Amino acid sequence: RGRRPAYTHTHMHMQLETACRARVDGLTSRTALNGAEVELLSFHEASGRWCVRDAQSGEAVRIKPGNLTRIAMPTQLDSLGDDELAAVLSQVPFRDPQALIPPGFYWRPP
Repeated sequence: RGRRPAYTHTHMHMQLETACRARVDGLTSRTALNGAEVELLSFHEASGRWCVRDAQSGEAVRIKPGNLTRIAMPTQLDSLGDDELAAVLSQVPFRDPQALIPPGFYWRPP
């Protein structure tokens, strides 16, 4: 059986990697964490889950990759030009990419 890389995991065309930020969604046992922003610490091979830290509470938990969606930090979006931003948003697995744009950030589709 092939081994997955220890610190990267691709899900829904968005690469999850150590130290990136993600949003939790679809948990059934820990529903309070749904919508939480987390930092990915490491990938736990034995469980097939990411070890993450809740950005607000500091709690560390393990979460399946399918319940994590990578998010860009506002500073990363600020540094992108219009064409680069359009390319990033075109890869987002949401029907409404405008919902991901931080408040106060103006972007006009090309």
